[in-house]
Amino acid sequence: MVKPMRVSLAALMLCACASLAHAAIASCYGRENGQVRTATGANYDPWRLTAAHRTLPFGTRVEVRRGDRSIVVVINDRGPYVRGRDIDLSLGSCRALGFFGLARVSLEVIGR
Repeated sequence: MVKPMRVSLAALMLCACASLAHAAIASCYGRENGQVRTATGANYDPWRLTAAHRTLPFGTRVEVRRGDRSIVVVINDRGPYVRGRDIDLSLGSCRALGFFGLARVSLEVIGR
């Protein structure tokens, strides 16, 4: 007898988004160093390559490209909570991409 396979909605969203790059607005967030916990419960480290996203599952790796620069961030928080923004990047991520504030970027989910 074959058992039906159970798949979470988050897993389906991850599969649906995988390898589809899209344009997005990124913002920098968090000046606090270890004073704030992320939605995963970890202390926020502004210099790690992490990001906040409203719907992607925690632990998802996302390639973020801006011009000729590219980094891979891990989703460990929820946000952004400002209309028109797609992803909040840690200060270290923004620094690696060469901006502070807001920027147009390309996002591509590359896995977990």
